[in-house]
Amino acid sequence: MSENFDDIPELVPAVSNSEETVEQVATETKRKIPVTIVTGFLGSGKTTLLNYILTEKHEKKIAVILNEFGDSSDIEKSLSVNQDGNLYEEWLELRNGCLCCSTKDVGVKAIENLMEKRGKFDYILLETSGLADPGPIASMFWLDDGLGSEIYLDGIVTLVDAKHIKDYLNEEKKDMMMNEALKQVAIADRIVINKKDLITDAELEKLQSDLGSINSVADMIVTERSKIPLDYVLDIKAYDVNNVDALIHQTKKMDDHINTHAHEISHEVQTVCIQFDQQLETTEQLEYWIQDLLWEKQIQGIEADPVTVLRLKGIIYPPKDKNLSNAKKRLVIQGVQDLYDIQEGYSEEDESNVLTNQPVVIDNGSGVIKAGFAGEEQPKCFFPSMVGRPKHVRIMAGAVEGDNFIGKKAQDLRGLLKIRYPIEHGIVTDWEDMERIWQYIYTDELKTLSEEHPVLLTEAPLNPRTNRDIAAQIFFETFNVPALFTSIQAVLSLYSSGRTTGIVLDSGDGVTHAVPVYEGFAIPHAIRRVDIAGRDVTEYLQLLLRKSGYNFHTTAEKEVVRIIKEKACYIALNPAKEEKETSGKLDDFALPDGNIIKLGAERFRAPEILFQPELIGEEYPGIHQVIVDCISRADLDLRKSLYSNVVLSGGSTLCKGFGERLLSEIKRLALKDIKIKIYAPPERKYSTWIGGSILASLSTFKKMWVSAEEYQEDPDIIHKKTF
Repeated sequence: MSENFDDIPELVPAVSNSEETVEQVATETKRKIPVTIVTGFLGSGKTTLLNYILTEKHEKKIAVILNEFGDSSDIEKSLSVNQDGNLYEEWLELRNGCLCCSTKDVGVKAIENLMEKRGKFDYILLETSGLADPGPIASMFWLDDGLGSEIYLDGIVTLVDAKHIKDYLNEEKKDMMMNEALKQVAIADRIVINKKDLITDAELEKLQSDLGSINSVADMIVTERSKIPLDYVLDIKAYDVNNVDALIHQTKKMDDHINTHAHEISHEVQTVCIQFDQQLETTEQLEYWIQDLLWEKQIQGIEADPVTVLRLKGIIYPPKDKNLSNAKKRLVIQGVQDLYDIQEGYSEEDESNVLTNQPVVIDNGSGVIKAGFAGEEQPKCFFPSMVGRPKHVRIMAGAVEGDNFIGKKAQDLRGLLKIRYPIEHGIVTDWEDMERIWQYIYTDELKTLSEEHPVLLTEAPLNPRTNRDIAAQIFFETFNVPALFTSIQAVLSLYSSGRTTGIVLDSGDGVTHAVPVYEGFAIPHAIRRVDIAGRDVTEYLQLLLRKSGYNFHTTAEKEVVRIIKEKACYIALNPAKEEKETSGKLDDFALPDGNIIKLGAERFRAPEILFQPELIGEEYPGIHQVIVDCISRADLDLRKSLYSNVVLSGGSTLCKGFGERLLSEIKRLALKDIKIKIYAPPERKYSTWIGGSILASLSTFKKMWVSAEEYQEDPDIIHKKTF
């Protein structure tokens, strides 16, 4: 064996079925090689993992540097290349077996010599000592420019011994220094919990929670004997600026973990999320902030003890002085200990890759709008679909600023504002205000760029064709979305219930409709719609209260009536009987200003218009009749299935007594031998959005999107692709 530790011995060539061309060799030598650092405390199973990878059959060409710690030069270090399951091995002996600060230059030289053999491998796995801090090892890929031109850091994988890791994490070092096991977990991009067979399920759950409290953004996998999918340690792309949406997902995952888990390990290492509410003014301001954090160990604007950052990830809107080559791009921040890097976040095929980004789902309700990212269980934001404008003259400096107030802000200031709803009975009547609400969703609620995410937009059935045309025009031409899909609200509600057959009764604030679906196919000719819903109940309650001596005139006071409706109203099973039993009975209701009003029969008379629209002079059928008429329009063979799968959706169906009354009325109208079942999901207020979230997150749904290019070629395509 050679005495020169810096020399890499010749690798035994892999057997190939065909000769490599000059072009193939040239391509191989130009491509940068990804390096994955495999770390973990003593006994975690690193070497077992790498040996498993080298003996497992696969088509990857991987160079593995085994670097187990030892005091003797008899410990040999193996540099191996695996191709097609065949193991080719030469032996390399390094100086002391630890690739850390004191021997980093030797390690760099070894890898540089290894790169002279490029073309024989596509990946490098680098094992660290069980006692090594992976931070300095990771940073060498940034410090050495020559090395960085040929390889790049793909990610850090940390193995932990499920049985003993807690002891390692709690180990105290001299001078209050942080122990290496903590650093290895904190800096990881992937965590492998090994030897799961040595602990109980309860202990495993506790361990996952504890590790998550240290590093909540790292993916975790549980195994025994170090057997994991090869893809888990390759192509991690943890430091890839093209991986913008993965960073966004990690941020969301981190927020969820911080909000739902507490840890009991005796350390002070944890994941922290810092959010900027406003766009930074200058790049210099961003640099100063990061330098204070990493070098001075202080967070600007926060009084706290010094903090040591082991791993930094960030994604940020470019400061106002930063002119990027594409307005859709962001700045990606990566840091390891005291080193950091800032680059533009982009995709190699920026225009087409945005179609794979997490879609935005917007449920365009008449009363409440819900929005969030596909794949989530609940909308990220929901607020009244209202826009308020001051009705008084602003005469003092320091007063509430702005000419338009949206959603909850408008609701909070309703006494000062004139309130308007841009959606009436499910139909957009004020497109300027509607656009303001959509813009507010992107900038203030979701804090994302509309250009970077496809959007699923819901609409009520039987909407005017021109409404969809205008909505598509706004999203494609004003918001520059990469793709759009519009879907009927009721169909999504059924989708969220897990059914493919049923009739959805969706009664929200502005419109009520019944939509029959059989085995996933909508029956359009049977859809029924009536323009009576929650807002009409509010207006009728306002009239009834006026007759009782309580006047609510302004748009702001009408919001108070809506609150009364939601908290006090109910639907009587038998209205005539209820009139007799409640005659003369009054209940107190406290208004937001502290005043008390007396409520009587108004409580059930107001929502009665859903079943008897003639009470307000409308000729529409009641909602029970709408369902029966809808089912009657379907084929005879389908009716029994529809009757047994009536699904409720929308806020108005949450009124107390709604389901019982509906069942009673349908039984009275339907044939006696028909079995009727009504399903009232507890989350039905958001069931439309939930259905959209599920649908838009499916990989098979991608072909349904209308891309911006398709829209430019044929705007009518938005009417051809629908759900």
